[in-house]
Amino acid sequence: MNMGTGDWDLNRCELEWSRYVDPPSCLKILTNGSAIAKASVVPPSRVIEGMVDFWLYGASGVSYTNALDALFRWQDGNNFYAGQLFGSLDAFTTLRFIRYVNGSIQWFANLSINWGYGVWHRCRIAWWNDPSGLIMRAWKIVNETPSLIGTVTDTANLWNTTGGRVGFRNPSPNYNIWVDLIRIYGV
Repeated sequence: MNMGTGDWDLNRCELEWSRYVDPPSCLKILTNGSAIAKASVVPPSRVIEGMVDFWLYGASGVSYTNALDALFRWQDGNNFYAGQLFGSLDAFTTLRFIRYVNGSIQWFANLSINWGYGVWHRCRIAWWNDPSGLIMRAWKIVNETPSLIGTVTDTANLWNTTGGRVGFRNPSPNYNIWVDLIRIYGV
């Protein structure tokens, strides 16, 4: 689904006209900002099982200790799942899945990546119900070819019948992050 800015609940976000994958612009998420897809535009309005495919950019020379949360089954700011990207001084180094419940965090596996800053990277995150729990999987996409980063399972599988909203959050108090060509698929 291609979406315009009116399809998002934006908090501390702006269009970036000089940096993008596909012209004319991308979404710049400022420090402590978020972009959550409006329930009225993502069919169904609460995604139970789905996938988000997006391009990510981090500025060179910045240490993104906590760069971006790709949110799913989002209930509110204290209750959601996310694929969380972390970095060092020169690259995104870790993707891990997390679960927030009433503001308390549960970390799942740390998955190693090495995505340099100053260039765009395409990421795909999917989640679905399984008899064993919630399956969460991530890929890096290069030249339209997916490369598996890893898969984790949460046996708690919260919000498995109600789903939730999808979006992005920049938890960094110091640095901006950019996303482009966001596609959300859901059932």
